[in-house]
Amino acid sequence: MIDNFIFTINAVLPVFIMISLGYIFKRINLINENFISTANKFVYMAAITAYLFRSTARTDFHEIMDLKFIFFIVAATSFSFLAVWIGAEFLFKNKAVIGTFVQGSFRGNFAFIGIPMVISILGSEDAAKTSLVVMFVVPIYNILSVFILSVRSSKKKKLKIKRILIDVLKNPLIISIMSGIVFSLLNIKIPYLLDKPLESLGTISTPLALIVIGGSFSFRSAGTKLKPAVLAALLKTTIIPSLVIFFAVLSGFTGGDLIIIFVMAAAPTAISSYILSVIMDGDSDLAASIVIFSTIITAFTNTLGIYLFKSFGVI
Repeated sequence: MIDNFIFTINAVLPVFIMISLGYIFKRINLINENFISTANKFVYMAAITAYLFRSTARTDFHEIMDLKFIFFIVAATSFSFLAVWIGAEFLFKNKAVIGTFVQGSFRGNFAFIGIPMVISILGSEDAAKTSLVVMFVVPIYNILSVFILSVRSSKKKKLKIKRILIDVLKNPLIISIMSGIVFSLLNIKIPYLLDKPLESLGTISTPLALIVIGGSFSFRSAGTKLKPAVLAALLKTTIIPSLVIFFAVLSGFTGGDLIIIFVMAAAPTAISSYILSVIMDGDSDLAASIVIFSTIITAFTNTLGIYLFKSFGVI
């Protein structure tokens, strides 16, 4: 039992220590809003894309292409969205809140927190299938988020499917993975002179992304829209992951696949959900509060989840 607990702490705690350091650095003015904004863009456009491209290009894509796994993560994400939306329609009289609530309840921060968490637990070599999550689930996050905010926000906007699809195809994460797949399928080796810089950028992505998450925290806004924010955070970090893992086990998933599915489902709400809420006239205060509460709760739920997986011999 002690060994399982130590493994869990070593796998989960470093991630949240880095997030805490980001918060502390911001409070003592070691970093500022300009740094956070620039670093956020750098991680998204360069560091994580470098990691995803390199890891995908160096992986035998025929080996990780698992149709059952892909179908499950897509189905789990889609059904989570639909279930929360249906429930929210009955729960909220103010329909303008629904778009932000639903987005915050199903859209996870897999790129910034999920990938570092999986690598921390499984190691880089066994985390290859994270590319499949980014390739198939992240576009669904974007499409469904724009959709729900189009039909349920303070100002209904005309839904432009073509525009959404173009934006998804232009997503740096998707481009990096698709490029990596080409290299993998054609068995093209990355030249050493490019491989080392890509490796360095990929190494930077994890700590810098977590510091950005911590630096972005503002507990002052956490108290706004308290009840719906806490409910959405609990849905995202506890209720939905529990149901997803229940069905994943029934479907026969084990080992690393089960860990990746758990981290995908239990990842806290993406910061980009706040940005999209602002752009599409959603409830920005509620969106910010959901991000904060879900990230705090995840520190405990991920620790418990990984401990249980270790105790039952999944990892």
